[in-house]
Order: sequence, then C-alpha cells, then structure tokens
Amino acid sequence: MKSTQRVALIALTLAATGCGTLFSARAELTPTRAQAQLRVDGRVAAAAGVAAGIVSALEEGGAADSQPAVAAGVHGPDGVGPTATPVATAAAPVGVAPAAPGAPSSTEAAAPRVALGRVVGVTVQRVVVGTSSDVLAGGALVLDGAPDVAGGISIVDGSIACAPAAAGSHVAQWRVTGGTLLVAARDGHRWRLRVRDGSVGARTDGPNVEGHTIWSPASGALRVDVSAMGDERLALTGDAPSLVVGSSAGAPLDARALGALDALLRAAPAGSEESLRLAEAVQVAVRDNASTTPAFFAVPVRGRSLVLVVDVSYSMREPDPRAIDRSIATALTPTKLDVARAELVKVLGSLPADETVDVVAFSSNVTRLWPAPRTLDAASLDEAIRWIAALRPRDETEPVAALEAAAAMQPEQIVLLSDGRPTEREPVERTLLGLADGVSSRIRLDVVGIGPDEDRPFLAALAERGRGELRLR
Repeated sequence: MKSTQRVALIALTLAATGCGTLFSARAELTPTRAQAQLRVDGRVAAAAGVAAGIVSALEEGGAADSQPAVAAGVHGPDGVGPTATPVATAAAPVGVAPAAPGAPSSTEAAAPRVALGRVVGVTVQRVVVGTSSDVLAGGALVLDGAPDVAGGISIVDGSIACAPAAAGSHVAQWRVTGGTLLVAARDGHRWRLRVRDGSVGARTDGPNVEGHTIWSPASGALRVDVSAMGDERLALTGDAPSLVVGSSAGAPLDARALGALDALLRAAPAGSEESLRLAEAVQVAVRDNASTTPAFFAVPVRGRSLVLVVDVSYSMREPDPRAIDRSIATALTPTKLDVARAELVKVLGSLPADETVDVVAFSSNVTRLWPAPRTLDAASLDEAIRWIAALRPRDETEPVAALEAAAAMQPEQIVLLSDGRPTEREPVERTLLGLADGVSSRIRLDVVGIGPDEDRPFLAALAERGRGELRLR
C-alpha cells in the first residue's frame, strides 16, 4: 500500500443510544481528501449521525482535508471553460471587503479553486416559472457554467423568465430567457447564478389540492454565470453576507437525539414503505443539522418554553423536493410530513432538561400533544415520539385556531411550520397577521416554510410581525 493512502475499515455499535445500530464505514484517506461510504444494517438513525463524525475525527487527526473548494473561476471568451482568474476567495473575514477579482490575497494560495463547467444532474428543489404560481421541483437540470464541486450541487431557490415553446395539460417545453438561481453544495457553500438562456422540458400530474401546479423537470439545460458566493446565509436576492464560506453542515447530534430518531423509526411497521420513507427523512434531519444547540429547521430554540405548530394538511403528503438522498429506497421520496416528523423528534431529543415544550398540529382541526407545555423526561419523550409518529396528512390548511392555541399557552417562543397558503387566503392572512401583532410583545414567532409552493411574502410578513425570522426549507 502506498504511503500516501491508507484504508480503514471501521465497525461501530452505538449501544449508548439504546438502539443497537450496527454499521460499517470504509474511509479512504489521502493527504487531500477523505471519503466515507456507509453500509447500513438495520436501523439507520445513529449510523447517519456518526457518519460525519468518522470523517470529522479523521480531519482532526490531520489525515484529511475536507474543506471544499470555495473560489469560483470565470468564463473564458467562449462562455464555456473556466479561466485562471478567480472571482473571489474564502479569505475575506466578515465585515472586510474582499480583494478585487484578480488581486493578490495573503491567503489566496491556500484557498482551493472551484472549477466552473457543465454540471449534470443538478437537482431542483424550487424554481418559480415566469410570473405564474407554477414551480419546478424534483427532477434535475444541466447547468453550463456552474460550480463543479465534489458531491454535486442542487438548486435550492430560483426564478426563470421563459416563453412556452410547447405546452399541454401535463407536459410543457419552455424557452428560458433569463432568471436567477441559488445553488448549494452539501457543506453549506452557496452560489447565486445569473441565467443567460436555455430550455426546460417538464411534466406534471396537474394542480395540487391548493390549486398550484408543480412541474418536475424531465430535461433541460441552462447557461449560467456566477454572480455571488457565500455561506448558507446567501439568499436569492440581496447582498452576499460575506465571502467567508467556512460553515459546516451536519453538526453531530448527541446520543439522546439519535436514540429518539431511532425510536421514531421503530414506531413504523418494519419493512413498510412508511418505515423506508422515515429512514430517508431521518437521514435528511441528521444531514441538515447545522447547529450544536437545539434548532427546528435551523431556527434556534430561544428561551425556556417552546410551542411547535405544525401543518398536517393534505398537501403535506406531497414529496419533499429537498429529500434527494435516496441511498435507502431509490423508488421512494419522503413526504413533507415525513421530514417534519423527523425534525420534530430531532429537536425534542435535543432539548435541555429544563425546557418546556408542546406540539400543536393543524389542518381543518387542531390537536395538541399535551394540554400545556412540559419538560421531557424519558417517559414523556417516548409519549411525544409515538404521538408524532401517528400524525397523518388530512383536510385543509386552517392555521388560525392552532396559532391561537399556541399563544394561549404563553410560551417564550412559537415556531410555525407550514407548506403553503391558508385555504381561505385573504381573511385568514389578515387574522394571522393581527394575531402575530398581538402576541409580539411577549412571544417570539418564528416561521418555517416547507415545500416549493410556500407563500413567501406572507410568511415573511408573519415572521416580521412576530419579531421572529423566516426560514425556507
């Protein structure tokens, strides 16, 4: 075996979680990279959590460098190949203006480059089509001129201007004339892309229960240019928060949280489609966990009393376009509710012993986990997991009574999760905004939008009225 390469075969049993998860990981180390492949036997929650820990431990030992390339190149005259001129490096600290393109930097030599090129199989999570409420979600596109990074990228947000080249009730072909895309690597690095032109072919099953059409790309290629780069704070519009892109997704969960996720998997019938979808959803929850402190879909838990308000309307049965890692069941995609259930269990298993919490689920009706928030010991956590496992999508989106019930509990923080617009849109929105105004002096209201057809302007206004923040999942 060459001195520059070592192979380690690691078998671990997580007895501390109480779930006895057994898996093996093969890690190939070279001086510049670390790769890990998991073969999971049985339950997957704890295996997923420790996967990142294996690579992390190897990095700490100085055996591998997994810091991804973070500086983009620019197009040559033909618009296809990258040149040697950097757009930026990851050297500028927050609040310090970066060097001009091409200018020398004290740390430029240490910052690896990201090549720009033709990237295939770019998964689409959410792209608004034209001026309509239609969106692209699921499927994949080719991006010519995008960052070509290990592990690939996905389109997390965007909008395209287009003209129909051909259209039918279930298939369409668009000629794309412009737009903006926000793409992300798995480690949290993001790039904003300007769309030059291209074409997209898509198909749909028709409008969903709320009247919105979600198209799945079947083919298509777009020519793009990088216009901004940053960390996971970079949004589709606005200034780049900084050129420091050292954020690291996948913060490890503790044994209690991993054990709670494993208990959620055990609550589903063994070998059922639900158990496989939940296993994928657990992988998503573990992979996307970016904080060492409790957080619900990246919204930090603040204070010592919390109520989570969760949409379980019928549209939550739709596939979650961000749950794209299908290493467990290639034919199944977790629903939005599957991902929400895994995230609920993850945050409950992460809460400190003195935190009080309750969960309110809503569709046309409201159900509560408990009559009032309570702390979580082993018995109450188990009760909560079984209650969450039994949640099923049903009926319409009627959030007013749920938010009123949550506010009546007088917590310090409410986090509202919803995937779309209220069924009776205008009167319900006015009522919700008024309710947020009324409680904002004593309760913080944070909002999470899940799915490709969430009403972003309304959810942002709701979070602003509640002195909270909006996170789009």
